[in-house]
Amino acid sequence: MKKQKFRKAGHKHRFTHYASSELVALALDIMLLWMFVNLFDWHYLVSVSAAYFIAITVHYYGVRKRVFHGTIRDPFHTYSYFLAVGLFGFAITLIVVLLSVSFIHSNYILARAFAALGVIPATYFFNGLITFTMPRPLPHDDGYCNIPDKRRK
Repeated sequence: MKKQKFRKAGHKHRFTHYASSELVALALDIMLLWMFVNLFDWHYLVSVSAAYFIAITVHYYGVRKRVFHGTIRDPFHTYSYFLAVGLFGFAITLIVVLLSVSFIHSNYILARAFAALGVIPATYFFNGLITFTMPRPLPHDDGYCNIPDKRRK
């Protein structure tokens, strides 16, 4: 029973760090979005695209260092998978921003922040499932270990 509580706490701990890294990336995303639209006079959809992919790269670095640092895959392949999941989040973000600005006449920055509410949990789930393959725990009773057990297949 203690082992299950520890594993659940591990997922909560990972999600908390993932969400905090995502919020930093979102702040960078919104700052870049504002800058691209107001200073460079880009269209808001082009600005959303450029800001999203710059912020997702910063977010990958933070997540790789703080949340999923014990993954099996090398950083190049992990980043490729992370970008693939990011494309899913980007599609959701772009659709929400487009619909919010076009039909509801919302501010593009508020629409971008609103899109993050659905994207953060979805990308965490898919990145944890697909991108950052974590080693399985050893069959010991003394807690959780991040060293893969090559005896099990």
